Amino acid sequence: MRPTNAKRLRATTLALVCTIAIARAGPIYVSDTGAGNVKVFDQYSGLYEGTWGSGFLIHPTGIGLDGQGDLFVADAASGEVFRLSALTGAYEGQFGDGFLLNPNGLAVDANGVVYVTTANGPGVERFNGLTGNYMGEIATGFTQSPSGLALD
Repeated sequence: MRPTNAKRLRATTLALVCTIAIARAGPIYVSDTGAGNVKVFDQYSGLYEGTWGSGFLIHPTGIGLDGQGDLFVADAASGEVFRLSALTGAYEGQFGDGFLLNPNGLAVDANGVVYVTTANGPGVERFNGLTGNYMGEIATGFTQSPSGLALD
């Protein structure tokens, strides 16, 4: 039976989708670049559960989850990465100011290291996801800026 009073995951509820992240046993997170926030949906029913980041996210692009319950969101307009609680959406911090120019791709490894690509750079930047400390650039020398990341 389809619910009549809830929004399902579909294009009509999203302005401009950039990236999605899916928790192992939790929701689907969608960076809605057009609306300047992250939309949250139940991964089994597709029901809309809420909107996070309104008020501080401007142009969210890449998103990723760590194993500690944090959601990381790269914001192309501010040039920073925001850390939110993956359970509540509460703001937990931000980092990357001064290192990131138009970040667009983001991935988080099993150790909590956050990898970020930028539309204006030839490499991949690394940050400690817990402290936000810059850990250096890797994979430099691309002829064009990388736009996405995936970790195995």
